[in-house]
Amino acid sequence: MISKLIKNRNGAYICENCRMPVPDDPIPSNCIFCGDYFDNWELIMFDETKLKTIGEVKEKENEK
Repeated sequence: MISKLIKNRNGAYICENCRMPVPDDPIPSNCIFCGDYFDNWELIMFDETKLKTIGEVKEKENEK
């Protein structure tokens, strides 16, 4: 089956189907509890990588 990754109130990702938390580093492409594949996994990974890269750039700018 196919499900989505959603953020809960704490900002952690959970499976839309079974509502179980998903490990955050690295985020798996399917739920480790119910086995559903996440159809928005690539978008989440892109956003997370982009935010991490922006944070690293800002950190290096502050070092100067």
